[in-house]
Amino acid sequence: MAQAAPKAQLGFLGVVNIQGTGFVGGLLVTNQLGRPLEFQCTTPVRPNRTQEILYGPTLTSFICSDLIGKTLFERLQVKPQMILCDQQELLALRTVISLPVGLIL
Repeated sequence: MAQAAPKAQLGFLGVVNIQGTGFVGGLLVTNQLGRPLEFQCTTPVRPNRTQEILYGPTLTSFICSDLIGKTLFERLQVKPQMILCDQQELLALRTVISLPVGLIL
């Protein structure tokens, strides 16, 4: 009897900066057919003045990866084998979770 192929679960992460509101992120996990298995999203995240000073030009990457991406990943019940994103700032997520993170342009 042939063994079934392992099920692929992919995560798709996106973050938008809504002017006057803050950064909002979403993480969708799909099965190998692209059907949704789980979705998590955040409430708006607004950096404070101290974070703006401390993180400087890396602030967006910090918010998107360390605050939003990591939090969304930790909330997931269905963990993907890989997370794909379309924003360079999200690649820093590789340093805070133990999954591959790929950039699709």
